[in-house]
Amino acid sequence: MGAEFWFRLIHLLMIVMVVEENLFGVLCPLTDWEDRLRLRAGETIQEGTFVGRLLHNLLFWDVSPGTLAIVYYLFGLAVLLIFLFAPPRWPWKKDGQK
Repeated sequence: MGAEFWFRLIHLLMIVMVVEENLFGVLCPLTDWEDRLRLRAGETIQEGTFVGRLLHNLLFWDVSPGTLAIVYYLFGLAVLLIFLFAPPRWPWKKDGQK
């Protein structure tokens, strides 16, 4: 019972962090890590973000940063709405309590 609450709360906090990173122009840690590893391996750094390149490589279509930002915001909104309209069971409340 408590695990579901904590999983959903952590998920909400992580997507809020992704949205904030995008809002404030913070480079994704995965992108930074990949770029550093590519440099150490003697490869060239590709344009775009880690997630953008991953989507491109998996799905064979380009995702502009603006489109990716919209996806982040919509996904963040969806997670928040699900959290609000289908709230998890609070671990400190017994079944049947409001």
